Amino acid sequence: TALTDIIKISPATHIFPWSPMATYSPDVDKFLVVWIDYMTDNVEWKLWGRFIKGDGTPSGNEFEIALDSTSNLPVFNLGGERTSMMRYDEKNKRFIVVYQRKASGSNSANSYQAILTTINLQGQRDQ
Repeated sequence: TALTDIIKISPATHIFPWSPMATYSPDVDKFLVVWIDYMTDNVEWKLWGRFIKGDGTPSGNEFEIALDSTSNLPVFNLGGERTSMMRYDEKNKRFIVVYQRKASGSNSANSYQAILTTINLQGQRDQ
């Protein structure tokens, strides 16, 4: 895929995709792209992922990584220089995503949690 080609990652059914991040796995020649999206079905902000092959073509459908049902605010903070991180762990063959969200059950504007999630090469979140 040429650098000028647009690679569409989130489907048209997603309302408000934003804050994308990507990291690459040389083990499977794929990128994991994650983004936040607002879904009107449940009025929730969700963290989504999708694999993109090294040549720029999609590899499977998007998948849900996490959701926040504690409020209707965009509480996932992804893509910020100090609030999120994404890497590929070659030793354990996992993608690592660290992000910030409001603390569960908290109404305070300053109550946040740091969340670390690992995702395997099939797109499943490790429990």
